[in-house]
Amino acid sequence: TASAVVNGPGRFGKRVIDAFGVGDRYTYEQRDVVADAPVPTDFLICQEVVEHIEDPLSSLKALCAMVVPGGHAYITAAVTAGQSDHIYLFWNPAEVRELLEAAGFSIILERTEGAASANVVETAPRVSCFLCQRS
Repeated sequence: TASAVVNGPGRFGKRVIDAFGVGDRYTYEQRDVVADAPVPTDFLICQEVVEHIEDPLSSLKALCAMVVPGGHAYITAAVTAGQSDHIYLFWNPAEVRELLEAAGFSIILERTEGAASANVVETAPRVSCFLCQRS
């Protein structure tokens, strides 16, 4: 059985899990993973959350601690995507990579995808994706 840590009310995540008929394989929790970390896991997914946090390095360190040594994490971040709810603005994928490495992750694979309709590639909203391993 896997455990899903859900931020906020978790209604959307629960609807998706239930729609796929696997709701019996998950438990839902709402917690501050920095103050109250769950038991470390073999694999962690954190998708487009980092840019919503004031101190991404502290949060990434907490995420790293949630992965067993040698375990893996898939972490993504929005880059040059200045939406109103983005507290931390990354200007390039290297910034995200540096934070991940400073937090204790080794990068295995990295890929960045940009908005296809952007006129200026350097400033187009992008998402940088990292497959990491806890050092």
